[in-house]
Amino acid sequence: MEKKTYHETASHYGDMLANIRYEILGQITSVLEWLGGKVSLRYYHDEEDFDRYTFFELDNDGYGRELYVDTVEQTESGEIEIRLSDTEDCYCPVWDLSDLTATDALNLLVELEAVAKHIQETKEEVKTEY
Repeated sequence: MEKKTYHETASHYGDMLANIRYEILGQITSVLEWLGGKVSLRYYHDEEDFDRYTFFELDNDGYGRELYVDTVEQTESGEIEIRLSDTEDCYCPVWDLSDLTATDALNLLVELEAVAKHIQETKEEVKTEY
């Protein structure tokens, strides 16, 4: 009996995932521009009860931290800053798009699109501060 040959697929899917991530990052930029360049997602989480995704990172000792997006803003130079905080507001890192995994990027896009849909439906001004 002849043994079957196995063909690797991980690199193929890795390339596909990288391409999808790149597309999502472009869409994040587009939605943020549509929203005026800055949005306080924390306002929409706390005051409008929008879904809030959890973002993770490791501290210097290897312990995980749960973070939530506070504000997303496009700077004058065109860079996008993502301000996050932990549940106690003791730690508030600033990420850029390069810090986002494909899943993180998708979750941020879902949050931004929820705000865009809300703004379209209500005709309210985008909340930029909380």
